[in-house]
Amino acid sequence: MIDHSHKSFFYIKNKTLNYFPVKKNVDRPGIDVFWGNSNNHLNTEDAQLLLSKQETLRLSQIKHNIDKTTYIISHSLLRKELSKKTTTSTENIEIDYKKFEKPNLINRIVDFNLSHSSNYFSFALTQTNKFIVGVDIEVIKPINNIRSIVNKYFNVEEINYISDNNQTKEKELQKFYEIWTRKEAFYKMLGLGIGIDLTLSNMTPGKKKFQQLNSQKTKYQYFQITTILTNQFALSISTNNNTPINFIEIL
Repeated sequence: MIDHSHKSFFYIKNKTLNYFPVKKNVDRPGIDVFWGNSNNHLNTEDAQLLLSKQETLRLSQIKHNIDKTTYIISHSLLRKELSKKTTTSTENIEIDYKKFEKPNLINRIVDFNLSHSSNYFSFALTQTNKFIVGVDIEVIKPINNIRSIVNKYFNVEEINYISDNNQTKEKELQKFYEIWTRKEAFYKMLGLGIGIDLTLSNMTPGKKKFQQLNSQKTKYQYFQITTILTNQFALSISTNNNTPINFIEIL
């Protein structure tokens, strides 16, 4: 069950969150955020045929079976949705993968982003290349050194939000993943990778602004960040526009 109470935004106050609990093939305004569980898609033979040579090479480097399955399912479904969005056959979808950079379509018709964690995956697609998007999904699991991680990567407001002495350890863990996925989605949207000071951005839910980053890639003035939480995972989506966000579960 999705807890919609954790929906929050930067700059955008009165935003409608559209949630489609089943697979739908309809025209929707805004950004589509697909998510699913690879355990529901264990037949990977046909799906693997859709992968590019570069994706197949990356697949061969993954060790664990659950990660392999999730990789195949998420990338093949992404290709199918990109095919629909761009009216291009799946085999002609060309994705530019560069080390430490955000993957992009060669023709840049739309923007997209993908994330997976254990058996869960999510990917987001924009309607036009005027929007940029970042997505992060993380399976919620215990963390032994959570306080040290929080103190290293989070700013004061985020630390105070997470470290409430009156809450349960489970709630603290859920808040950690909430903030972490928001940071990941935000920086992935901008195409910024490792080496960025994560404390520069304030991802506390309900905040309307963040500290400006020292980067030319922050030329976009407005950002929207939405998070949904379940007992199994945290999922955050970041975009540079106030367009509707459509969460679509792939069953």
